[in-house]
Formats: sequence, C-alpha cells, structure tokens
Amino acid sequence: MDVGEAVVPALVAEGQPLVVQAEAVEQGRVQVMDVHRIAGHEAGSKSIERCVQACLDTGVQYLTLYAFSSENWKRPAIEVNALMLLLENFLNQKRDEMVREGIRLHHIGRIQELPPVCQRKLREVMEATASNTKLHLVL
Repeated sequence: MDVGEAVVPALVAEGQPLVVQAEAVEQGRVQVMDVHRIAGHEAGSKSIERCVQACLDTGVQYLTLYAFSSENWKRPAIEVNALMLLLENFLNQKRDEMVREGIRLHHIGRIQELPPVCQRKLREVMEATASNTKLHLVL
C-alpha cells in the first residue's frame, strides 16, 4: 500500500488529525551496495512525491519524513553518497514547485553533519519557502 495514495485520504476521511509522519523503512540490511538499492532509494523518493501531493489534495498541514538517521552514516560510502545526491537533486528540482504550491520546508536533525552542498541547498530552500503555510514538510 502506498502511503500517499491510500493512507492519507483514509485518515482525512476518518477525521484524524491533519498531521502525517512517515518513516523510510529499509527492505534489507545487506551492506553491499548495488544498482537495485540505489533504484530502491529513487523509488522511495517517487513515493514521497505522491504522498506530498496527497497531503496537498486532502488538506494535511504537516508531513514529517524520517529520511536519514545517524545509523545511515554506517552504510557503505557509495550508498551514503547516493543518498546525499538524491537529497541535492530533490532540493534542486522541487524548490520552485514547493514555493508555488505553498510548501514550507523544515529540517530537523544535525544539518551540520551533512555535506556542505546539502547544507547550503537545504538552507536555500528553507529560506525560499519560509512564508509558505499550506503544507509544512519536515525532513
């Protein structure tokens, strides 16, 4: 079941609070990085896009995504680099859309531990979306 397509509308229909929390759950704990794991992370980012759209469509005001924990730094360097590149690409590709759609980006966690380019991009997008109020997207 896709969170964005099924769970969010169901919660809203039942009169649940308009806050959604989602956690990226790993399918496997294999420490060998291959193209399938990278593809899995990319597929996860597409699910997030559908979830964000479902939140916008149904009036959910807060969406918290747990995307990268301190444990993730123990993954193979190539996988960590791929995840950071996904974050950077997301921020580059979605900035204008977030501004246009009324999405405000927040970051919780230790931003200073991210690569400098990710820190800079996060801060840029948070600043660009600071006045938006339709959906608070918390990473």
